[in-house]
Amino acid sequence: MSLRPEIRTRARGDMVRQFRWYCKHASIDVADGFMTEVDAEILRISERPRLGVRCRFPGMRARFRDCYFAPLDRPYDVFLLFYKFDETTLSVMRLLHGARDIPWRLREEAEVYGVAGGKPAGAAAVQVMS
Repeated sequence: MSLRPEIRTRARGDMVRQFRWYCKHASIDVADGFMTEVDAEILRISERPRLGVRCRFPGMRARFRDCYFAPLDRPYDVFLLFYKFDETTLSVMRLLHGARDIPWRLREEAEVYGVAGGKPAGAAAVQVMS
């Protein structure tokens, strides 16, 4: 049984920013490929959430102590998807480039941005928001 994905505000912003960056600096095809891979990774971890790596950063906020991360597949494998889960829900917290100051980025606040129909937000959702 898959967990119901829920995309947090910060994660949604991370996705939109990267999608726009790819549109500007690469192509719409690369940007769409990125969002397709984000969707695929969310589906993978919603089916097997313990496949990710447990986050362990000194001084981490309490809400990130039970956080996991998983890299996207190539060629987007420099991006890490940070998430938490319970019995029914997969909460996608952030989508960050692995070269960033991750502990600092995880300190930023986030709120829930629900996903209609229990499906991951992909390129279609990003295009509507753009």
